[in-house]
Amino acid sequence: MRKFILLMFTVCLCMICTGCAAGNNGENYVEENNIKMGTICNIKIAADKDKSKEIFENLWSTLDDIEKTMSAKIEDSELSYVNNNAINEEVVISEELYYVIEKSLYYAELTEGAFDPAIGNIIDLWKIGTDEARVPEKEEIEKYLGEANYKNIVLNKDNNSIRFLNDKVKLDLGGIVKGYAADRIKEILINNYNISSGYISLGGNVMTIGKKTDGSMFKIGIQSPYNVNKLDRVVEVCDKTVVTSGDYERFFIENGIRYHHIIDPATGEPARSGVRSVTIITSDSIMADAISTACFVMGEDKAKNFIEKLNGKLEEKDYIESYTIKQ
Repeated sequence: MRKFILLMFTVCLCMICTGCAAGNNGENYVEENNIKMGTICNIKIAADKDKSKEIFENLWSTLDDIEKTMSAKIEDSELSYVNNNAINEEVVISEELYYVIEKSLYYAELTEGAFDPAIGNIIDLWKIGTDEARVPEKEEIEKYLGEANYKNIVLNKDNNSIRFLNDKVKLDLGGIVKGYAADRIKEILINNYNISSGYISLGGNVMTIGKKTDGSMFKIGIQSPYNVNKLDRVVEVCDKTVVTSGDYERFFIENGIRYHHIIDPATGEPARSGVRSVTIITSDSIMADAISTACFVMGEDKAKNFIEKLNGKLEEKDYIESYTIKQ
């Protein structure tokens, strides 16, 4: 219930900050909210209301399909099949799942393991975000350290297959799949429905399409981790994604110690990097999702150096802006 209330508040803040209303060209924004992929989703688009029903049905169905394919929590998902069968043998997978796993491994390599999709078994030990959250024994975590590693995942592009090199690996795409979903929804809206202005919020992942219909920028609020009823700042964006990784929504407290859900792959424990949240602004939400998690794990100084080097390799349209809120 607490998480639901916080998410509802966040959605309301974002709705206020976008300032969406009828544009000067007479085109109205239509919006819908829904609970998908374990979070509250809010989508606003500049479209004819009569056509919007079909559009939203397609979008919600797409999110359902992504979750059924890529959730490590759904027993009969394609990803669960991979986790149960890819140990030392190749499993042929769909192009969509292959794409997201390939991107995950790319960002794992790029961030030198600060983002690592192979630590699903360690994530399962903590159970953060459930009623069974707990602090695992040191021996439980050590069982996986070093072995639950992205380097022990092998992809074969020739036949779209995957295999694990040991039984400690379990894929969890929770740190990147909402970014992929935001990119996919934007692609559908532009290519299938010619939407030129819109706003997509999937929990902590926000994606904008163009500018508002009055020609102004979208204003996106970045929540304060110290007070969920306040914004730390408001950023203005056009055709950009704004993704925040923070320690303030999924956590539990035991013996006076606060344990959050962003696990440091090097320790198998919640990252203690001296930051409360990291926000990434760029053009590609799948990149922003992975990098915001990695930068949270790295800490402010290392993350700053990482982004500066990365921007030197990116095209100008993809340049990354970042905002870090320290402890």
